[in-house]
Amino acid sequence: MGTLRILIGTLVLLISFSLSAQSNWNWGEDEAEAKKKWNSFNQALVNKDWAGSKPHLEWLLFYAPKLNEELYDKGQLVYRLLSLKAPNKDKKEEYKKKVNELSILKSDYFGQDQHFFVVNENVTPSNESEQPEESFSVNESEDVQNDSEEVTQEEKTEQSPVAPEENDEVEEGETEQSEDNAEDISEEDIEVAIGDVDLSIQLEDDNSVHLTAEEKAQFDGGAEAFGKFLRKNLKYPKEAVKTKTQGKVYISFIVEKDGSLSKFTILKGLGNGCDAETIRVMNKSPRWIPAKNKGITVRQQVTIPIVFRMK
Repeated sequence: MGTLRILIGTLVLLISFSLSAQSNWNWGEDEAEAKKKWNSFNQALVNKDWAGSKPHLEWLLFYAPKLNEELYDKGQLVYRLLSLKAPNKDKKEEYKKKVNELSILKSDYFGQDQHFFVVNENVTPSNESEQPEESFSVNESEDVQNDSEEVTQEEKTEQSPVAPEENDEVEEGETEQSEDNAEDISEEDIEVAIGDVDLSIQLEDDNSVHLTAEEKAQFDGGAEAFGKFLRKNLKYPKEAVKTKTQGKVYISFIVEKDGSLSKFTILKGLGNGCDAETIRVMNKSPRWIPAKNKGITVRQQVTIPIVFRMK
């Protein structure tokens, strides 16, 4: 029951965040309709209607994709909850894939608020008689928004949400039991309300993973220090240089309560050594400053996009 409790607990925290100022939110072309969908989406969460929140979520992802970061945090939690109650393995995998897609899209749309780094490769023109001399450097991106928008048409097609259908019916069928969905969500485990939301979330036996937190996990010393760490350790793979491989590697990992990193996952990679090199270096990372909610240390999932680019 621990996983369900913390997923829902995190959702309470996210709903409370949504009550903050909305002046800088991007509602898209149809602001009035987007606001209705946003309110309906949050109301569905308050009613613990995870499946009912899905049509509103999908509408917002398609018509107001740059609304705010909360949309992606809440969306990932909704799909995680739906995966726990999925009727079959295919549906479970579909929802898990959605979680990864939203994590990537959040990085692309709101990369300026995340650790975003570029690996630049300078290669001396090759000679038959001698091996090309390679110079490696890692620089923190100075213009994250522009870097985030340098996505090929193919990538955009792959990542962009599909327009939601008007009638999104919940599939019925026998629930396939597994470790993830064997337990039911108990009403007493959920405390959600719109209005004056109490941030004093009960985090007893909280050993599950948060997608967001009041104090986010970060590298000790911040982005600048993380850049120095990468500059010292990350190398552009020779195979990637040979094949002129360029693009983004999205790596997700968990910052544990003690600051150590675990469960490295490549959400979207490049191959030719770039994915393996990213994981190798992150495995060497010193401990991070862990996330906190109400002063309580919690585990947090972090996604970092790293761009491999040749000069």
